[in-house]
Amino acid sequence: MLMVVKGIVQRMLSNHPRLYNAAKAVYVALISKPYTLLKLKMKSPIGHYDVPYEENIDFSGYETDIKAIAFYLPQFHQIPENDRWWGDNFTEWTNTRKAKPLFYGHYQPREPHDDIGYYDLSRVDVLKQQVNLARQHGIYGFCFYHYWFSGKRLLEKPLDMLLEHPEIDFNFCICWANENWTRRWDGKDKEVLIAQKYEKDDPLNFIRDLTRYLADERYIRVDGKPLILIYKVPEIPDLHFTIKTWRDHCRQNGIGEIAVMAVLHGLVTPDRLTNASLFDGFVEFPPHRHFMQQMLAYKASQIYDYAKAIETNENETLPFKYYRTLMFAWDNTARLAEKATIFNNFSLKTYHSYLKKYINYTRRRFKKDQRFIFINAWNEWAEGTYLEPDKRCGYSLLNATSRILFGLPVTDMVYNPRYEDIKRQIETKSNCSYALISAGIKPGREVLEFGPASGYFTRFLAEEKKSVVDIVELSQEYADRARIYARDCVVGDIEAYDWLDRFGDRQYDYIVFADVLEHVKEPWQVLERAIPLLREDGSVLISLPNIGHNAVLAGIYSNDFTYRDYGVLDRTHLRFFTESTARKMIEHAGLRIKHIDYVQNESAAYVGMENRVCDLPASVQMHLKKREKRDVVQFVFYCE
Repeated sequence: MLMVVKGIVQRMLSNHPRLYNAAKAVYVALISKPYTLLKLKMKSPIGHYDVPYEENIDFSGYETDIKAIAFYLPQFHQIPENDRWWGDNFTEWTNTRKAKPLFYGHYQPREPHDDIGYYDLSRVDVLKQQVNLARQHGIYGFCFYHYWFSGKRLLEKPLDMLLEHPEIDFNFCICWANENWTRRWDGKDKEVLIAQKYEKDDPLNFIRDLTRYLADERYIRVDGKPLILIYKVPEIPDLHFTIKTWRDHCRQNGIGEIAVMAVLHGLVTPDRLTNASLFDGFVEFPPHRHFMQQMLAYKASQIYDYAKAIETNENETLPFKYYRTLMFAWDNTARLAEKATIFNNFSLKTYHSYLKKYINYTRRRFKKDQRFIFINAWNEWAEGTYLEPDKRCGYSLLNATSRILFGLPVTDMVYNPRYEDIKRQIETKSNCSYALISAGIKPGREVLEFGPASGYFTRFLAEEKKSVVDIVELSQEYADRARIYARDCVVGDIEAYDWLDRFGDRQYDYIVFADVLEHVKEPWQVLERAIPLLREDGSVLISLPNIGHNAVLAGIYSNDFTYRDYGVLDRTHLRFFTESTARKMIEHAGLRIKHIDYVQNESAAYVGMENRVCDLPASVQMHLKKREKRDVVQFVFYCE
């Protein structure tokens, strides 16, 4: 049969040599050497988005000299123009909802956290909620995109609503998004929906329209001058006339001097602008001008290395006044689907370093009242760069930003939340190991706690349980914090056993190992040495992470056992446990297990793994879904 088909094709193509040769090559690949087709396959990338899940932390009360301004997209409410151009009820959420992952581990779609939902920015209560959240986290203000087309405004509702409600105590400024509005989301860049015409009277009309915002006491100022950003300077035909008109009008109408700054693009730098002296400064806007080392082109999308881009750009020093801008894992799949630009290899650790260096730069270059840092963005959901909380990672990006802004230890990120949050979790009996351990401790007893970190649980035992607590902590920094709530403290390696010299003649009602034994080389020996310090009717309380969580097993099935900065595969873990291996260790040490509790969470992000289960063969997925205790994150053992 194959030979008959081959003969027919030969006769059909005999008069077309090029087509004949192409058909012959395909035939050879398919029939004669089928495995050569494997060489034609492009290797699919693997998504990497290493951000743990965190609940909200209120950082109110802390102070910083850094003024973080987040760019703010107002396109989360319906307007007639968008309905006409894109369909009824169009908002930014329309794009965000339809996003699909392009490759293995690609973090899409991005879904807002239940705390904020798919909000509507035509509602003032939504704006107030956003402002309250931003203030809690040390964000200084919002920079609203301002869409103005020869007197025609679009998406003005949130900004006008802020102006109408002076009780919303929050700083703001505007960035004139002076681009043509096109169908680029449909891949039709040249189809203009509404154009920037730059008519003769536009400069005066623009600044007249803006004056009411500039006069507001909440408007952001640099050296007392209201700040105006221009997104695309080269688009303005007569830049000198435009800015002069703005300045003259403000001087003559009670505003005074203004600070006009240009957003930096590849074609917008002072050395390329003949009118650079017109500006009071420049503002970065990543990913524009960032070094973009392409990892690969996948389908029609371009994938770049976030870590490499940041590492290269953060050391750049330009010989003019400019403000740095941060971005997160830029990813506009929601808008451009397979033609997206994606920054892969994003982690919270990289972001920490990025923000720290920009803060150091800002403090070196600017006096205290000018220390602005911009963030792209508060809510660019369709571009994957947003501070707002999402379902997968919760409030991690907001919390991480706050920790750096306020100079708090980054090492507190996962294991050391604020005391108020631990106290709330314990008192509400939430699904966490500390709540379960606390439930097993009677008030007014003596406790020996190993590995208290900065002492949040130590404090709870001392203040709420009225316990007397001795602690053993490896880190001097953490011990200095925790010992405030302890009777006595030993600083050093648990396996050096210096604590036996100090506490060896004492007897305790409870000995606590809360997420500790997985960090030591011989945990059974540590338990054996601790048991003599236990009263006859005392208890040992132990929490351990579960290596048998479905997310970990799915990763192993996919040949991935990568250590993380947090979770079950924390890179500081030396030992790994299932329930049965933990039982054996505990019983080998001479303890009897009275009871076991379980901390459960089905989220792969919670344990530090991308959610790979859905990428597995159907038979494997079915097996994982039937496993007993498949979503157990931690075991809590009550022993005697």
